[in-house]
Amino acid sequence: MTTGIIYVARNEVSDPPNHYKIGKSTKADPDIRMMELNSAEVNYRGRYICLGHVLVNNVDECELKMHRLFSRERVNNRKEFFDVDLRSIITSIRMNLAQDIINDNLPNIEGLGGVYRLSNKELFNLINDFDSFNFLELCKISFQKGLNARFHGIPDTCMFYLLFLLGNKTKIAKEIEFNPDFEFYFDQHIGGNYNDLNLGEKIQAEVLKTDMKEYFLQIPYDYNLLYLGVLLCFVEQAEKKNNVLEKFIIKNLSEIYLHNTNFSEVMKNFKEIINYNQYLSWVHLEALTPLFQS
Repeated sequence: MTTGIIYVARNEVSDPPNHYKIGKSTKADPDIRMMELNSAEVNYRGRYICLGHVLVNNVDECELKMHRLFSRERVNNRKEFFDVDLRSIITSIRMNLAQDIINDNLPNIEGLGGVYRLSNKELFNLINDFDSFNFLELCKISFQKGLNARFHGIPDTCMFYLLFLLGNKTKIAKEIEFNPDFEFYFDQHIGGNYNDLNLGEKIQAEVLKTDMKEYFLQIPYDYNLLYLGVLLCFVEQAEKKNNVLEKFIIKNLSEIYLHNTNFSEVMKNFKEIINYNQYLSWVHLEALTPLFQS
């Protein structure tokens, strides 16, 4: 089992926009690898800079895993350059190499700036199969692409469009079968607190199929609460009517986190807040924070 680093590097002078090198080295110091790259004959202008790295076990396998993951974005099969945004690289390394990471020296994706947005068309094209599209995949896409949300005043996130797609997945799958170039609300802004009660209930039904143990395993804190907050904001009208997600979330938390030392106290407080307001809102999720920090 070889220890080494998986690094992300770029030459701002010679590399085209959005082109990054994802490589490995058995040397723990990425600067040594950068010196090697900068002294290579093929590098005739500019300098390579390491934008971040992780120290991992099984370095060869980890590099192969990342190259396979971004195989469609690979610029040249003989080189380790990929045409993909930096946020996707960072979040994908953290998610897919989590079991092997010893030390994480990647940048914080929030530090890359604001609420990251993709167009409706770009989001639509991220979904390979609408028949199998589900809430966990939606959240993994959001995490890998560095999607975020603002909840100050009017909530703002392009994740609302992904939820809109989730609720309409059956309709979309049928449309695509007859017209592969089908465009679905590409030019329409989809905001939070959506008023379509029927759509909200369809999204709730999709979420109920989620293996929440797997969800909390694959989506790290505090993104797991953030994405649940986005969900609750979008289906608020349906949740006010039926309290479906409240019951589902409480049931799963009780099964997964029952043995946490502060479980009883946290859940008592959480339920009291919900009962006072008569339905589960995204603002109430903050009360669950101690469960994930213990």
